[in-house]
Amino acid sequence: MGAEVEVMGPLGGWCVWTPQDGGPLLLIAGGSGAVPVMAMLRARAASVSGDPCTLLYPVRTADEVWYATELDAVAEGVRVRRLYTRTAPEGSRRPAGRISADDLLGMEPPPRTPAATSAAPSPA
Repeated sequence: MGAEVEVMGPLGGWCVWTPQDGGPLLLIAGGSGAVPVMAMLRARAASVSGDPCTLLYPVRTADEVWYATELDAVAEGVRVRRLYTRTAPEGSRRPAGRISADDLLGMEPPPRTPAATSAAPSPA
């Protein structure tokens, strides 16, 4: 830990990750922001990449998880961390709440600078 990360947007732009980019990958998606992130995870799975990949996916409740079945069966080497912001299911490792620095603790540090992207719907 100790790396600084700046998160902005959504600003109407876009980010594309391809397997040729290589290296560790950190994805952060909220709600329907999982749609572009799933495309990246599928591309990573098809490439049989051995690089570490983490998806932080905050959602209000378990009923609002997009691609729940696919995320449950995600490829080896991909760590999916669902973070519930309103109501956490019984047995969750953390109580409901916004992402905090504590949620990033315990993540294995990447061996080099990771590629990172975030996607989330615009606030209403």
